[in-house]
Amino acid sequence: MQKSVKMKNRCVKVVMILLLLSGLLSGLTACAGSKALLDFTEPTATPVLHPTEVPTVTVTPTLIPIPSPTEAPTATPTPVPTELPTATPIPFPTELPPLDMSLFSSSKEIPFISIMTEGEEPIISREYYLNCEVTVGNVEEAYELRDVQAGVRVRGNSSAYYGDVEQILTKQVPYRIKFAKKQSMLGLNDGAKCKSWVLLRGDAKELVRDEIAFRLGTLF
Repeated sequence: MQKSVKMKNRCVKVVMILLLLSGLLSGLTACAGSKALLDFTEPTATPVLHPTEVPTVTVTPTLIPIPSPTEAPTATPTPVPTELPTATPIPFPTELPPLDMSLFSSSKEIPFISIMTEGEEPIISREYYLNCEVTVGNVEEAYELRDVQAGVRVRGNSSAYYGDVEQILTKQVPYRIKFAKKQSMLGLNDGAKCKSWVLLRGDAKELVRDEIAFRLGTLF
């Protein structure tokens, strides 16, 4: 009987101990849960403080002085010469070699035209005629001319270098012969007699061009 009572008291103690342990465990679980809930609560936003007034920045403009333009230099007038420089005279030969009369020999095959000016003056003017004598040799007797009175001058514009005396004296230029009476020259133009005849300069290209132009002119 005593053993059963002791056993019963022991069982009651064990049950009470178990209940106490169970209560402790429940309390600990509840504390842990509440702590977890406290840890996972939504954080509150920290308010951002805004300045009540925006500080103003004061900018002081700096004035840069602009230099005023100086006076423009006045153009220096080019002095106009009061007197034009005089042209330097071109020396002319005082004496010409005598005419070689062998040129008139009939043994020569090429015809020639000789122009001897009065006083042996050079032919440099495009406006005025110089008195001269014209001789045509090395041709058939019907075409010969001997010391026929005429006038001669330079003919042309660009072909005569626009009257440049130095060019006229050093280069070939065309001439115009004007006889006192009508004359035939080398039987040209079907032996027609005319007062004025033109001697073209002897440039090969121009002679071919002029010959073609003359031949075409006879067709119209």
